[in-house]
Amino acid sequence: MANFEPGHQDGCVIYNNDERAPLLLIAGAEDHLQPASLNESNFKHYRNSSAVTQDGWEKIADYALEWAEGNATQPAA
Repeated sequence: MANFEPGHQDGCVIYNNDERAPLLLIAGAEDHLQPASLNESNFKHYRNSSAVTQDGWEKIADYALEWAEGNATQPAA
């Protein structure tokens, strides 16, 4: 019945939660599960949070990029 109850539910997302863990939003151009447009929307929602970005995020992003490039089935365009 959660779809019929107004207000915040247990699974709702509180975008302006300043205590949340750091986020890394990743999407691929051909991604059908997490398309870039959904990541852009999520970014816009979370943009108003004053949560601090995790130190070393660049290293995590580089790892994700290297993993994606190493596991790609087609060469980058």
